[in-house]
Amino acid sequence: MATQSSNGASFEGPHGWFHVTVGGDGHMTDVGYSAFDPIFWLHHTNVDRHLAMWQAINPNSDLQQTTEPGGNWWLRPGQTLNRQTALIPFHGSDGKTPYNTEKVKHPKKFGYSYPDVRDWEYTGSDGPSRLASAVTARVNQLYSSRGRSAKRSIRGNTMERAVVPHEWTAAVSAPNDAAGGKAYTVSLFFGEKPDNPKEWPFKSFGGLYVLAQPMASVQGPMTAHTEIILTGQLENAGIDTSNVNASRNYIDKELHWGVQLPDGTVIPNDEFKSFLNITIEDEIVKLPVVETELPKYSDLVVHDDITPVILNKR
Repeated sequence: MATQSSNGASFEGPHGWFHVTVGGDGHMTDVGYSAFDPIFWLHHTNVDRHLAMWQAINPNSDLQQTTEPGGNWWLRPGQTLNRQTALIPFHGSDGKTPYNTEKVKHPKKFGYSYPDVRDWEYTGSDGPSRLASAVTARVNQLYSSRGRSAKRSIRGNTMERAVVPHEWTAAVSAPNDAAGGKAYTVSLFFGEKPDNPKEWPFKSFGGLYVLAQPMASVQGPMTAHTEIILTGQLENAGIDTSNVNASRNYIDKELHWGVQLPDGTVIPNDEFKSFLNITIEDEIVKLPVVETELPKYSDLVVHDDITPVILNKR
C-alpha cells in the first residue's frame, strides 16, 4: 500500500496503467485534468474499493508519518505528514473544517461500503479478524483467475499447492519527468518488440506508467517505481521457473523494452536508457492451504548482473 515513489509494487502501478491506457492522449493521462473525464470517477471508485479491501485485511495498519519531499500547492517542503494533516481542499459538512486521515479512514464513516467488504456483518471484538479472513478469501476468489502470474491459484475451497515455487519480477524505475513532464510508458516484451508502436499496448505484458506532471516545477523530479511479474511469461515459454539458470538465461536473451508517449511517439532507447533502471529479482512463494490466507514470500534475490544486458538492447 504505497505510491510509485516507493520501491516495488504499489497500488499506484495499476492505477497509472488505467489512466494512461484509457486516456491515450486525452485528459486521463494528465493529473491536472484527469478528473474532467467522467470515467475518472468510475476508476477512482474502484481504487477506493481496493483500498477498503486492503484496509479490511490489514486492520492494524495506518498512515506512516513521513516528510513531504518537494512540496506542492498546499504542503511545504519538509513538512511532517501524519494522520492529522489537513487534506485540503476537502472539507467536512460545515464547509470549513478540512478532512484529515483520521476522519476519512473508513468508508463506513460516510455511510457506505462495498459488497466485497461486508463490515456490517462482522461485529464484536473478533469482528475485524473475521472480516479480514472473509475479505482475504474474496481477494483470492476474484483474482486467482489471472493464474500463476498473480501469485495465487485456487481450486474449489482450497489453495492449489503445486504452484510456482519461484516468482520472477522486473523492478523498473525512472524519473517522473524523464519525458519532459509528459506522460510516458516503459513497456516490457519477451521477444522482439513490434515494429509498429501502435501494437505495443497490446503486445506488452506490463510496464511503468507515468502520468503527465504539471506540478514538476513545484515538487521537483521524483523517481517512479513499479514491479512487473515475469513468471507467467516464463511459464508460457516452457521455462521451469524453479530453474534459476534457465530463467536467468531466457530473461537475459528475450526481455526487451521500449518507451512511448500517449500519442504513440516513440522515445528511442538510446535517448532514454540513462534514465531507466531495470533489475531482475526472484523470490520463493509459499502458498497457503486455505483461501482465507495469503501467500508468503522469501527475501528477494537480486540478479543485477542481468540489467546491463537488457539496457543495452535496442
